[in-house]
Amino acid sequence: MSVSSGSTLNELLGELKLLLRPRLRENQEAYSLYNRIRDIIMNTLSIDYEYMVELEGSLAKDTNIGGETDLDIFILVKKDDITNSWIKTNIIRPLRNALTMKGFNAKLRYSSHPYINVSWRIYSADIVPAYWATNINDIKTAVDRTPFHTKYVVSRLKDEQKDEVRLLKKFLKGIGVYGAEIKTSGFSGYLCELLIIKYGTFVNSIKSMASWKPPQLVSIEGTNSTEIDNKLYGVAPLVVPDPVDLRRNAAAAVSLKSFETAVLAAKLFLTHPSKDYFFPRREAFSNDELSNAVKKSGRCPVIAIYRVAHGVAPDVLWGELRRVGRKCVNVLKEGGFKVIDVRAWSNEESIAMIFLDVLNCNASVSRIHIGPYPHMGPNSLAFIYKYVDSPTSIGPWVGDDGRLYVVKPVRYTSPIDALLSNRSRVEGKHVKLMFVAKSIDELVKKVIPLGVSKGEVLYWLTEAVFKRPPWLTIKRTSSI
Repeated sequence: MSVSSGSTLNELLGELKLLLRPRLRENQEAYSLYNRIRDIIMNTLSIDYEYMVELEGSLAKDTNIGGETDLDIFILVKKDDITNSWIKTNIIRPLRNALTMKGFNAKLRYSSHPYINVSWRIYSADIVPAYWATNINDIKTAVDRTPFHTKYVVSRLKDEQKDEVRLLKKFLKGIGVYGAEIKTSGFSGYLCELLIIKYGTFVNSIKSMASWKPPQLVSIEGTNSTEIDNKLYGVAPLVVPDPVDLRRNAAAAVSLKSFETAVLAAKLFLTHPSKDYFFPRREAFSNDELSNAVKKSGRCPVIAIYRVAHGVAPDVLWGELRRVGRKCVNVLKEGGFKVIDVRAWSNEESIAMIFLDVLNCNASVSRIHIGPYPHMGPNSLAFIYKYVDSPTSIGPWVGDDGRLYVVKPVRYTSPIDALLSNRSRVEGKHVKLMFVAKSIDELVKKVIPLGVSKGEVLYWLTEAVFKRPPWLTIKRTSSI
């Protein structure tokens, strides 16, 4: 399917708009759920401050995707010195009890502040206490901006653009970069709405995205660059000054990986438009197929399995898994192993895994160790004293680049040995190393009895082993 046949692209987008638009019954049920929860809140809370309950997010802005409607319900309180401890005592605790008594599955969540997540049928709702700010300059936390975001989008987004927002959201979700949470570090729903307000349509947004280069500045509605806080520049690959608060980058969560993935997918979609970007077909290969693929490539991947502490907030968990993953890579590199890829998985409740794709199963007998420059005083002398009489080292000597060098024996014979010998370094506050699997079969046999879904694990392992994202289904052609 080529972008040159414009009618074909228009037909594809027209079909997708119908698929993504929520049905009337879905929105009616979602609003019914909102009213039920609102009544429970109003009948439960007994606080000495004025407050109101307000619907925010995509449902309030009519940009929700059919079958994926979640609710953001805010409790806005006029309390100048509002704190997390006050919120927990006066809102979270009584409200969670009341929701549970009404048959809701109410869970305490925590990002920068406490909130409640409830689920009902296909719907999920976040109940978020926040400060009731009358002016953007009065906000006390990041979530206090949300009502201002809702009002801004409702006032700027045209009715015909709501389907365009859904297209952009689903496209970014399909390529794996939708969501501002740490797990994804991608594009928020609000950011998608801003891009459509800026560019008008999904296609125009994708065309612009295909030409982005970091650091990319996107000003919404002709925002004067002189009004933008200079602190926004040079910090993130994508800078979109929040029109509601120019001190903030609405794209601050977008990582370089998510940015470049979006640019690549945009370029490819314009050349090869397809539903696969919106509805990627994930595959799960069997244990044997994955093991054979690893063996054929000569790689030596290892998977570290962790026990997750009870009640850890998802953002906290994924942030820690990223740090632990980097530590694992450093330990393996220090041991002489070449790591080409690292990725994590978790059920966000009890188990987490880090996949480390290692090229060499065995390290060389010795490795070169780079020291400081001799002119660096005490550091260079300490390096000399450490190795000059070592019976297992060769050197030290001054290299052509002027730095000191020695050749020293490796400490570990395998990647698993390296990780297990540095257990304290490759753990975190909330994730503790249980074991390290040296094969796909060993991993599956050990984690499935722990209550982990075999299907989800195999989906994850398939993508980790083969690496090609499921949305990348084009064939090689002369036009690329």
